[in-house]
Amino acid sequence: MKIQINEIKTKDKIIETMKLVETTFMEFVGNDYTQEGVDEFLSYTNVENILHLMDEDKIIIFGASIDNKIVGMIAMRQPCAITLMFVNKDYHHKGIAKQLFNHVLRNWYDGKQPITVHSSPYAIPAYEKLGFVIDGEEQVSSGIRFQAMIHKKSEI
Repeated sequence: MKIQINEIKTKDKIIETMKLVETTFMEFVGNDYTQEGVDEFLSYTNVENILHLMDEDKIIIFGASIDNKIVGMIAMRQPCAITLMFVNKDYHHKGIAKQLFNHVLRNWYDGKQPITVHSSPYAIPAYEKLGFVIDGEEQVSSGIRFQAMIHKKSEI
């Protein structure tokens, strides 16, 4: 299984990536959220909103592809936070999230501060495998349940 990781820049790849995000979110994460939370998440991941955030250099997205099909993604926002990370269910537990995160460490991360994430309850074990630790109590904002986590290492 040859995985390529590249920055996602074109609208067609953003559309493909956000379809992956929405499908995976609805299957694995959305059931932990209220309707308000689901609506808030889908509003954030709307293609036009993502393109707007990219145009303003507020996020950068990397995609993992197999045979030119997006199977995973990670989005980073300044100063140093994961804002989205999703992997197609057919590729769970195959190291794709780890490869995406390592790509960020090697190609985007400046090492000046720890990387943070607001993890869904579902994703906490995956982030722990990447070296993140829980940072505070679980919270809810606009119907979205999340656990603040922090990564203090510079590599995994």
